Amino acid sequence: MLFVPWDTVQVQLRPEIGTWERSLNDFFEAGIGAVLFSAVFVMVSLINLAVRFKKEKQKDQLLYLFSFLNFSFFVFIILIAYIDKYVVGFFLSDEVLNEVGYKRNIFSIFAFLALLLTLFFAQAKIPTGKLFKKVNIFIKN
Repeated sequence: MLFVPWDTVQVQLRPEIGTWERSLNDFFEAGIGAVLFSAVFVMVSLINLAVRFKKEKQKDQLLYLFSFLNFSFFVFIILIAYIDKYVVGFFLSDEVLNEVGYKRNIFSIFAFLALLLTLFFAQAKIPTGKLFKKVNIFIKN
């Protein structure tokens, strides 16, 4: 819904063909664009896991770390959607709230991309040693 704001709007009410908004909407609505972010998420996460798995001695802690980070990512995605709908919507004018398009959900787009980059950085850099052992309730000492 973030990158396809006109997916539930009748075709005749969408922007004209050829505009950047319509082209971007159509790209993410079907074909490779519809699965692009999911594919990037899975590929980068698997690459991070494979690279870290080769280097780490405590492989079980690494799996817990990735599980925790991925679960946290999805919780924050839901939180972003809630904030966008109820909190950001409170500060926007009625004109923008009733409008469909990228102008309406720009906060969510930037928050999602920032969260995704933070997840990838955390997967690559957060140590699994003593620091993570203190906060992980699943690992037995």
